[in-house]
Amino acid sequence: MRACWAAVGVVFLLASNAQSRQDPKVFSIHPFTGQRGSSFVATVRGSGLEGASAASIGNAPFTLAVEGIEAEPPDPASKTKARVDLVKLRIQVSGDAKPGRYPIRLITTNGVSNALPIHIVDLPVLPEPAGEHNARESAVAISKMPVAYAGRLARRGEADYYSFHAGAGQVLTFEAISGFPQIAAAGSAATIANFDPALTIYEPSGSWFDSGRLNRIAYNDEPTWVFGQPTDAYLVHRFVKAGDYLLRIEAFAGQGGPDYSYELKVESGDMPQDRPAGRL
Repeated sequence: MRACWAAVGVVFLLASNAQSRQDPKVFSIHPFTGQRGSSFVATVRGSGLEGASAASIGNAPFTLAVEGIEAEPPDPASKTKARVDLVKLRIQVSGDAKPGRYPIRLITTNGVSNALPIHIVDLPVLPEPAGEHNARESAVAISKMPVAYAGRLARRGEADYYSFHAGAGQVLTFEAISGFPQIAAAGSAATIANFDPALTIYEPSGSWFDSGRLNRIAYNDEPTWVFGQPTDAYLVHRFVKAGDYLLRIEAFAGQGGPDYSYELKVESGDMPQDRPAGRL
C-alpha cells in the first residue's frame, strides 16, 4: 500500500511540473532593424523565456548573444497579471550581409520559442528619439536621406510625426514596415493583436481660422489590399513646391503598445520597380 501511495505521489508531482511549465513565446523584438556591418542591442519581449541562453538563427548573417533577462514591471492598468520577460540581445551583423528578414528563435529552459524576424538593411538605422512625437511641435526631424528609423507606437492611440524638407519636384519614397506584420483579413486589425501601419503626408499650410492647420496631401495604408498578404505601407510622392512637411505613422484602428515596433525607411527618388508603391 505504501508503494502504491508513493507511485501516486510521483504521478501528481509530474503532473504538477507539467502544468507549471510554460511554453516560451516571443511577442516582439525592439528594435528589429539593423544595418549591415553594425552592432546593436535589441530587447525581446515574451513569456516563458526564463533561462534563455542562446538563439537559433539558421544561416542568418549575424551573431547573437544573450546579455540579460529580467521581468517587465507589471502594468497597473493591465487586466492580466501574467509575467512578461525581457531578454536583452547583442546582435553583430556581418559587413557583407544580404539585406532581408532572418527569423530567430530563443532557446530557453522550457524549450524553443516561436520565430520572429530581424530585418537587415543597407541604410543607416537611427533610433526614434526618447519621448513622445505625437504632435507637430515634437516631430522627429529627418536631417539626412536615405535613412531608416527604428520606432515604436508604445501606447494605444499613439502616432509618431516626422518632419522633413522637400524640394520642388522632388520625389520621396516612404516605407513603413511592421515588427509583426498584419496579414490582410477582413476586420481583423480591429479585433486581434497586429500592426497594420498607415502613412500620411501633411503640408503645414495654416488658415485664417487656424494658423497651425495641417493639410493632408498624400496617404497610404497599403499599396493594394489583397487577402492573405502583408499590409505594410508604401508611399511615393512628388512634391509640387519646396517646403517643410510632416509625415505621420500610425496603426490601423488606433492600436498601439509595447509590441508595436516599426521600421520607417525614407529615400529620395522613386521606389524600385519590384516593390509596390502608393500614389504619386
